[in-house]
Amino acid sequence: EEGSRGGCLPRLLCGSSSSDSSDSSGGSTTPLWYEVWVLMARFLRCWLRTPIMAAAEAGQYLVLAVFLGLLYLRLPTTLPDAPFDKQSAVFLVLTMLAFTPSYTSLVVWDHERQLLRRESGSHMYRRCSFFLAKTLTSTPLEVAQVTLFAVACYFMMGFQASAAKFGVWWAVLVLFALASETLGYMAAIATPDSKVGVAVLSLLLVFLLSFSGYLVRSIPVYYSWIPRLSYFSYATDALLSNEFAGLTFTGPGAGPGGVPGLSLLPPAVHTGLSVGGNLGVLLGMTLGFRAVCLLLLEGAARFKFL
Repeated sequence: EEGSRGGCLPRLLCGSSSSDSSDSSGGSTTPLWYEVWVLMARFLRCWLRTPIMAAAEAGQYLVLAVFLGLLYLRLPTTLPDAPFDKQSAVFLVLTMLAFTPSYTSLVVWDHERQLLRRESGSHMYRRCSFFLAKTLTSTPLEVAQVTLFAVACYFMMGFQASAAKFGVWWAVLVLFALASETLGYMAAIATPDSKVGVAVLSLLLVFLLSFSGYLVRSIPVYYSWIPRLSYFSYATDALLSNEFAGLTFTGPGAGPGGVPGLSLLPPAVHTGLSVGGNLGVLLGMTLGFRAVCLLLLEGAARFKFL
């Protein structure tokens, strides 16, 4: 692999390999910004040399989007089935974006773990430099892939033709996917190998999606704290409130004026926040997950299980 060859890093970055020139995080006295810049260049070069990887990931998102779009093609607004179908569509969209980026990042980490252990152990760069460079190069790619997914799903499913509503849909899906990707990294870093990481991640995701308000409408009091910690909850409320606001459902028993969309949402999906408030919490959780991920990385190195 490219990451295992000495030519991947400039000699200036590789030069500070002695322990007396390194800082406490396993890096060198080379400026942090330069380490991040060089590592970003290497990550980008890896993507450019193996475009099939990016194409395969983009193809995966597109196939999932088309599958879901055809499953819920041009959803109507007629009772009694339409409200449930729209909620189901949102739940499946979030489920796909919970498992796909998280499992991808978890599986990739096995190789990256070996590379980081070897190079940071030789004081070629700081571990935080690796993490920052990885974040800065992978995030635009993830955003592009999720954008493809979001566009295909939104318009195939026949959600409201509004730029503002699509903007909320896109923002929620991007933040949700980035949070999921980070959870995958957290599970990978906190476990010795990907097999254990998959088990931990699967258990965590099942717990979180179970309390989004879709599967369980009446949450037992002893589990009532979980939805407040679940990013599924905030994403679900934001997407459903965004879509159902302004919709009028017609059909049997609806009356001449129809039924306002928001009145048909079960109370369990609401977090008590506005759409903007849910977006803000999602952003905070995504950034918080990244910070925890970096702390886990440093902890893994200090306790010798990186």
